[in-house]
Amino acid sequence: MSLRELFFGFDPATIAKHPECFQEINDVVDSGGKRTVPMEVLSLSLSRTGTASMQAALSILGLKTYHGFQAMANEHFNLWLAAYENKYHGNPSSECPKLDLQFFDKVIGRFGAVTDMPTSSFAEELIDVYPQAKIVLVSREENSWYKSWGNVMFSSYDSVGLRIAAWLDPRRTGIFFKVFIRGVVQGHFRSNSGEQFRRNSIPVYREHNETVRRVLKERGEEDRLLEYRLGQGWGPLCEFLNRPIPEGIEFPRVNESAVMDEKMKVIMLNGVRRTAVRWLSSYYTLSLLLVAAAWVSWYVVQGTTLAS
Repeated sequence: MSLRELFFGFDPATIAKHPECFQEINDVVDSGGKRTVPMEVLSLSLSRTGTASMQAALSILGLKTYHGFQAMANEHFNLWLAAYENKYHGNPSSECPKLDLQFFDKVIGRFGAVTDMPTSSFAEELIDVYPQAKIVLVSREENSWYKSWGNVMFSSYDSVGLRIAAWLDPRRTGIFFKVFIRGVVQGHFRSNSGEQFRRNSIPVYREHNETVRRVLKERGEEDRLLEYRLGQGWGPLCEFLNRPIPEGIEFPRVNESAVMDEKMKVIMLNGVRRTAVRWLSSYYTLSLLLVAAAWVSWYVVQGTTLAS
């Protein structure tokens, strides 16, 4: 990815690497809002706990896995924003009247597993609506998590470039930013400032993991839970899911920070580019209309002159 792509269009390699940043018709439309495969695995850890690696691992095991990257399709963002409004701000809507099976099947009906946010923000609801699914909770040393979390989340909150891109491109980048601010920062992390967001992050991280454990314990379903630690490899996960260890394939290790950093740059550049193209197109259309109006006026005047 390069700045050149802002002016001359994105390279096919960039689009292939980050397809969700360019997607216009998403899985909600394709699935008709119905579940097409059983929900088998809910990996409910917060972002920055190796969720991209877990997505890759579950995919290798044959599970189509929903990650936060998939939410980057515009319609998904609208639905997740409605879900955050419902749960954390008490504002149900026509897009999300209830956080029930019907709603979640509409959003993630073509996926047999989930990982990362925004799904992990709805851990309790997902545990309830998919009672047959197994639960994975990835543990990461909290100071290490906080550093990784902050590299993306705090920098995104502080990013002037992202705020400008959201203002310039409200239909897509703007919705993404609303989900982040209204849903993650103000909702899940109960924060109304950057300082509060930083202060609340570790307590909410602890609280989230304890909530997953508590809900399953209250239901008497602790056997649904695998507490997985980064670096354990295939063994515990495959045993828990009753799947054979993939031969000759190492457990994936995705550099999530680098991937997310690049996706954020693509989102911002694409938002600015879309706005520029829209403005230029509008200017071009207006210019054509003015030329056409001038020509019609000239034609009318000439016709009048000739007639007289």
